Amino acid sequence: MSPRRIALPALLALVAACQSTPRALTDADRATIRSLEDSFAMLAAKGSFTALVDLYYTDDAILLAPNAPAAVGHAAIEAALRMFPPIASFSLKSHDIEGEGDLAVSYGSYALSMNVPGAPGPVNDEGKSLVVYKRQPSGGWKAWRDIFNSSLPPMGSGGKP
Repeated sequence: MSPRRIALPALLALVAACQSTPRALTDADRATIRSLEDSFAMLAAKGSFTALVDLYYTDDAILLAPNAPAAVGHAAIEAALRMFPPIASFSLKSHDIEGEGDLAVSYGSYALSMNVPGAPGPVNDEGKSLVVYKRQPSGGWKAWRDIFNSSLPPMGSGGKP
């Protein structure tokens, strides 16, 4: 057998062995993301949107809020969040966080109570969310893509808001 016939398969085996598999998401990663989501809810309820955006979103993040154009980047995301009425209470719950390498996806739900000017009392909402997180150079996580929408029927559609 020629040396070339031996060398090529050996080289291919060596290259294959050197290919790294993406790092699996750990329980510590999931805990970090859940903590980040808890901070999001707390800062949103306080109306601390500048701190919220700085803590939670990557610089190139995109927020896809209902009934609004995509908000791209910190300034646009903060402006989009400020369009909501004052928040009386807000909670997030992750049902599933999966991923590998530098990306993680969180499927969750939220409950929200807002003080809408002119409404006789707080307006409540509940819905679902899907957030794609990116691992940061520091090892932490930040939201890179964020979409949420209500699970309740639209107001005026015959269902209760």
